[in-house]
Amino acid sequence: MIWSKRNKTFLFVVVLAIGTMYGAYQYIFQPPKTITNSTIDFNGSASSLLSEVTQNPTQWQNKIVSITGKITSVDSQGFILEENIFCQVDTTINIKNIQQNQTITTKGFVIGFDDLLNELKLNQCIILTN
Repeated sequence: MIWSKRNKTFLFVVVLAIGTMYGAYQYIFQPPKTITNSTIDFNGSASSLLSEVTQNPTQWQNKIVSITGKITSVDSQGFILEENIFCQVDTTINIKNIQQNQTITTKGFVIGFDDLLNELKLNQCIILTN
């Protein structure tokens, strides 16, 4: 079978396109990061994290933090630490056992800082100690 230059080029483009689509599929549909096995970028008190984030909010975007603080409010979606840090809990966590004025340590993703409300928002929080 004689391969012309045109056929070789066409075959190369087809193989390259299939490889690119497979790589894009693997990247797009990769499983999300889990908070349990991720390394911690900050470990400390809730108030010290809040003061760090207010100085440079963009630096803390998508960082994983472990903080200790007093719960000031609890609702069905999560809880608020030290009046300014909203922790949205992971769907597998049962928050019926936590109570207001309880001191806990939690781990979660920083998803943003609200300048208007002066509130830090954490996502996928898990409770380490209570």
